[in-house]
Amino acid sequence: MNQEKCSHDEGHGTLRQRVMDHLVGLVPKETAICEFDCSRTECSNEEWSHCKRRLASLEPVEATPG
Repeated sequence: MNQEKCSHDEGHGTLRQRVMDHLVGLVPKETAICEFDCSRTECSNEEWSHCKRRLASLEPVEATPG
């Protein structure tokens, strides 16, 4: 299979990469734990606003004395 890029693709990346760039966006820090590390698929606004796991993930990490 020919691995050369077409001249019109230069500077635009592969089709797959362009599609992925449009489909996959950055996840905001406040919802990252919900998206990637939670077994629940849905929460009410009330549950989300008081979720201990989500709130703990937003707290700054303290440096350990060393």
